[in-house]
This record gives sequence, structure tokens and C-alpha cells, in this order.
Amino acid sequence: MTLDLSNFSKEHRFLILLDICCFSELTDDHQLKLINLVTSESKSLLHKGGYKEENIFSAFISTGDGFYFIGHKINSLFYANDCILFALSLRNTLIESFKKYNFDYKGVKLALHFGTTLPYIDITNRENFVGSAMNEIFRLLSPNNSQEIINISHDFYGHENTVIISEKALNKIGNLPNVGIRISKKFTIHAKHNKKFSCYFLDYTGRNIFILRSKKVKNSQICK
Repeated sequence: MTLDLSNFSKEHRFLILLDICCFSELTDDHQLKLINLVTSESKSLLHKGGYKEENIFSAFISTGDGFYFIGHKINSLFYANDCILFALSLRNTLIESFKKYNFDYKGVKLALHFGTTLPYIDITNRENFVGSAMNEIFRLLSPNNSQEIINISHDFYGHENTVIISEKALNKIGNLPNVGIRISKKFTIHAKHNKKFSCYFLDYTGRNIFILRSKKVKNSQICK
């Protein structure tokens, strides 16, 4: 059988990957409670930022220990900056919520990346995704040189609740939002298949910097 690929397209998107360390080791009940909390807090942040869920993310996909947030195919600085603010705010919000509700968790890690995705319609007739960007962002949170990365994160944060951004995504954005975000020195992730990714850690100590925007995405500056 020959598969007709003429109706499939490669799309460049921003992605966020959330990893809740040792999530798969939790009981079924705790996993369900935790994912409901993640969903609730994510929706709350999006609404505070002036977004409906479907207007910023195309899909929310489980990985086993975490979740992909698949961005829309919007190459705008406005949209990219909001993805960064959302990731930082979500990390801070989840840490507070996990402590408030006494969830036993080992750490919260998020990654941001920009790259190629391939949308397709899956067996449930919903849009799903494959592509190099999804593989690459997963590698950012599972480095072969994990101890080196842990040491860098401890020097920068003092803990392992991290937000990492690939140099590819940062170059696409240009400059970070001017809201007091700290950025680490550049470091290299060594991944499977001898791949390497240049990355940075990001940090913001406030709880929620994902704020309402007055400017619409469609009128924002387009990334070059």
C-alpha cells in the first residue's frame, strides 16, 4: 500500500513539555488527583492571561510522567513570549499547589522548544502530532549528562524545579520578555544518538507573570 502524504504538512511550532518527576510511581488515585490539579491550574493561568485553552494550545498529550503542550502554528514574538510566561508561571503555581494539597512529588521540570511537528488525525478522529520537535524537547529533560545538568541547576536555582529553553527557541524569540526573568549561562545537553542541544535555564520568583495582553496575536510582530 502506498500512503499519500500530499495532505500532510510540516508545521513549525512552540512546544512546552511538563515533567512531574516520578509521576508514574504514584498510585492511580494520586495520579488522577494530580492530573486534575495540573489541568485546573493550567486553565486558570490561561484564563488569567486572557486566553481560551484552544486559542493558545492545539493539543495536551500525556507522556507517562508528564504532558506536552502543543502550541499553535503562530510564529509571533507575542505568542512565543506568552509561552515562556506561561511555563514559568505554571511551574511556580504547581509547586505552591502541590505543597498546599500535600502532594508527594520529587520535582517539576518544564522545557520549551521550537521545531517541526507533523499533525495527523488519529484513530479517535482527533488531531495528534509526531515530529522531530517532540522527540527533541523530550531529550531536553532526559540528558545523558544528567549529573552535570543537575549541578548547573543547583548553582542557578538551588533546587531542581527547572524551566529549560533550547537555544533554537530562544533564537527564534530574540529577546526575553522584559519582566525580570533570569537566564543562566549556556550549557549543552548530551542526548541519545549523539545529539547535542544548547540550552539555558530560566527563572522568575513571582507566582504569576502570565498576564492579560491588550494586543491580539494576529497583530503582533512576526518572528524572522
